[in-house]
Amino acid sequence: MSREFVNIEIEQADWDKLHEYCQLSGKAESDVLGELISLLNPPSFSKNSDEIQQFKQFSQDIPIPMILIRVPEGKINYANAKAISILGFSKEALLNLSLSDLYYEKSEHNSLIDEIITQNTSKNYEIKLRKQNNSFLYASVFIQPLKWTNELVLLSWCDITVRYEVEQALRKKETFLQLVLDNIPQLIFWKDTNLVFLGCNRLWAKASGMSDPEQVKGKSDYDLYNDPNNHHVAPPTNNIEYYRKQDRRVIETGESELHFVEHKYNAEGKEVWYDTNKIPIKDPDGDIVGVMGTIENITERKLIERALFEEKELAKVTLQSIGEAVVTTNIQGMIREFNPVAQQLTGYSDQEAIGQHISQIFKLVDQEGNLLKNPIDQILQRHQSQSIRTSDTLVAKEGEQYEIDIVVSPIRGQDNQLLGVVLIFRDITQSLQLAHQLSWEASHDALTKLANRRELEKQLSFALESYKTEGIDAVLCYLDLDQFKIVNDTCGHIAGDELLRQITRLLQQRVRNTDILARLGGDEFALLLRGCSLEQAESIADILRELIQDFRFSWEEHIFSIGVSIGIVALSRELQTVTAILNAADAACYTAKEQGRNCLYIYQTNDIEVAKQLGQSKWIVKLKQALNDDYFRLYRQKIMSIQSPVRVHYEILLRLSGESGKLISPSVFIPAAERYNLMADIDQWVIKNFLKAYSDHYQEQFKENPQLLTNLYTINLSAVSLKNKHFLKFIKEQLSHYQVNPRNLCFEITETTAITNFSQAIALIESIKELGCCFALDDFGSGMSSLSYLKHLPVDYLKIDGSFVRNLDKNSVNYSLVDCFHRIGDVMDMETIAECVEDQATLEILQGIGVDYAQGFGIERPIPLSF
Repeated sequence: MSREFVNIEIEQADWDKLHEYCQLSGKAESDVLGELISLLNPPSFSKNSDEIQQFKQFSQDIPIPMILIRVPEGKINYANAKAISILGFSKEALLNLSLSDLYYEKSEHNSLIDEIITQNTSKNYEIKLRKQNNSFLYASVFIQPLKWTNELVLLSWCDITVRYEVEQALRKKETFLQLVLDNIPQLIFWKDTNLVFLGCNRLWAKASGMSDPEQVKGKSDYDLYNDPNNHHVAPPTNNIEYYRKQDRRVIETGESELHFVEHKYNAEGKEVWYDTNKIPIKDPDGDIVGVMGTIENITERKLIERALFEEKELAKVTLQSIGEAVVTTNIQGMIREFNPVAQQLTGYSDQEAIGQHISQIFKLVDQEGNLLKNPIDQILQRHQSQSIRTSDTLVAKEGEQYEIDIVVSPIRGQDNQLLGVVLIFRDITQSLQLAHQLSWEASHDALTKLANRRELEKQLSFALESYKTEGIDAVLCYLDLDQFKIVNDTCGHIAGDELLRQITRLLQQRVRNTDILARLGGDEFALLLRGCSLEQAESIADILRELIQDFRFSWEEHIFSIGVSIGIVALSRELQTVTAILNAADAACYTAKEQGRNCLYIYQTNDIEVAKQLGQSKWIVKLKQALNDDYFRLYRQKIMSIQSPVRVHYEILLRLSGESGKLISPSVFIPAAERYNLMADIDQWVIKNFLKAYSDHYQEQFKENPQLLTNLYTINLSAVSLKNKHFLKFIKEQLSHYQVNPRNLCFEITETTAITNFSQAIALIESIKELGCCFALDDFGSGMSSLSYLKHLPVDYLKIDGSFVRNLDKNSVNYSLVDCFHRIGDVMDMETIAECVEDQATLEILQGIGVDYAQGFGIERPIPLSF
């Protein structure tokens, strides 16, 4: 039996159309084809039948809405039963409509009509179609040109209302979610499993160089960081792949990566920190479908942390470095901080101390060893607001004791609430010992260990007061050794010093504990006998004279006999001051010498004129003659820099030419000049003659090159010159007359002179320095009772007294004092000069301490002035 077949050719585009329809409708392609074939009426199709008519017959019962549209006017030409049913119009009504009449939103009309007219290709549109009751449906519309005619196009659609509504609901949720995300202060992004960005909030988009989160979608990390036009993205601290490895690790393991902190610099070069967290994204079945990241800008927190850390480190380093012991406690008295000095003094380590109660670690005792109450308790128990300062004895862990200075202060919070205490203490054991030593040395002679002139004057003042108020007798004996100069000249100063020490021991054997034996300087001694009558004093003095007369001093192959002249003065109503008593005793002693030496002389009231005449007849004439006839001679002694090659200093020294031409040391004639008020004249002679010699030498040689005058010359001044109101005027006149640069001059006064005449010294120093000259403080340390005066004296140099410099390598106390003096000078911006440097060993020690200059026989002996 034969069959008639109809050959229907379906091109590839039609298959694609069919495939898309099946996807939207959810039907299988074979089922759709089966339905179409079953609807075919073979007898109605013939090879030569009308194609449009065939299509209408073919599509009438197809369950897909189809409409033929006439172009270009858009008039509906045909609608199958399914289209009529869906739209609700009658067939006649529908055929009277155009495509634009079916648009629910007229804004879609022009674009769609234009595309239908101008394009000859299949295309899909999503629009809202109007139904007969003015309702609408969302449709996915397919436009298909017909091959057998250019006048008609096929329009079919699928109802996507449910999908559209779902999508709209989702879109609303996404919009709401995006709004929430955009207002979260953290940067947020999320990626799919291929590490492609699915979305982000607005902050992250901005940080990525994008103006809108939509611009980030579909991009990868490489797209963002490698974009040459993107200048907003801070370069990663690690390479990009490191970030992606983090993402993959989260996706593969399902474990979050939390608190990954990055330190970067922004476009302005400022530091920024980011804290990143990454968590896996899971679908309802628990499968991982991506990764979400949150990035928080923690710059402010980091800067605060840094500031707090730096402040804490600064406090820690400060506590570790300062020289005081520091302990802090909480309000219960439990130790919280315990610095190294506290560990050293208490003997407890910080591990042993921290967490313990302060009373277990910090123990104080009185002089009898009794345990004292801890001063911290006064603040903790009484909530005392003021600091407490005291000095007590600390008992360390192993029983050692230290004298300490203590300050206890409360620690309070912002609301003034007591939080604990801070205890600061320092070891003042050495300071007390040093103060005691300094006090002792300030009142004692370094060579003989006897009381010095200052201490004698102090004790004599007490005795004079007791005599005036209580009538207690006292006698002063003034002793001057005879033949002492012969020992010095024959065997040297070392022998002379030893002689003085032996004489001291000899005298101490016959002196009561209540008496004061003092060395006044050179070979002069004094003995203050308290509660002693003049007759008893004369007997004691004569015993001492005989002891010294019978004494023999042996030095190498030499043996010397030594005598002593003693002047005796009893306190009386006529002698009202310490100075008057000393002058009377000195005059009596001088009278004893004039009467043949090695004898006693008791001062009587009517002897004072005789004593003055004896002194004047010897010294006034000689010194005035030296001033008038220029018998004085100028010497110089080099002051060497021992730290760095700077300009050379010289001290100008004075000598007196005797009748035989032998030079007389200042130690011989200066006391006499001071006694008879000739020092001001001598000072002016030295200044005038030095400036003249200086000017005569340099006037021609350096007139054109004054910068070559780099040496500094130091001139000594007496106390009398400090008090002379015309002295400053004299200096100005001399500098102007001889045209000498003031910067090459330095004036020098002794420490004792400066302290005794403090206000005058300050005024003169400031005035002379205004001229351009320098100033030095001589014999520093020899007479100090307090260092507080020093900060008020604007001097440039401190000359350390030679008594501290001698035997520096053998005397640890002297070493400590010299080191202390140098440190004081260094802090006060004063350069230090060590006197009496006599050997290389001393010079090396001074150099190690840091002393700036050295002067003495080990550097250069005094020589006649030359340039």
